[in-house]
Amino acid sequence: FAINRIRVQVAKDYRSLAKPDEAIKELETILAKDAASDEMQRAYALLERGDLGISKGMLPAAEADLRSALATFRKYEAPADEFSAWEGLARLERKRGASDRALAALDKALALIEEIRAQTANPELRATVMQPFRPAFDLKISILAEHYFNVSHGEGARHNQALAMQALMT
Repeated sequence: FAINRIRVQVAKDYRSLAKPDEAIKELETILAKDAASDEMQRAYALLERGDLGISKGMLPAAEADLRSALATFRKYEAPADEFSAWEGLARLERKRGASDRALAALDKALALIEEIRAQTANPELRATVMQPFRPAFDLKISILAEHYFNVSHGEGARHNQALAMQALMT
């Protein structure tokens, strides 16, 4: 169990050092048949491989990995991890140019954040629990801004601007 968690972290480190091939090798040892007896560890490896796939432009494989990880996180009721999978799917859809699907995935991710926040009774903890999820809010803002600027020069620009601002507020 611990060795697989360490391997996923090593893969993340390789990815941050721009060494995707080394990261893939680490993940493949976990994902090899019967290597990951723990479904959650396998899901973490799939999540990381999905992120690598997005960065390498291997979108269909990345989507399959992220959706598989998402199903496991849902099964084991792990909302913070489920959030990560939805955020990955949002980044993937954005890379495909499907901003509507990216926003839908982000909305699911942000709903999970709210679920996590609502479970916290301590007001100080409520404020800090949101900090790690800020990139999801930044992603939503950037997608809405792209949409706003892409449509602001065409017919119906004011209507589209209003829709973008309304979406930002929800």
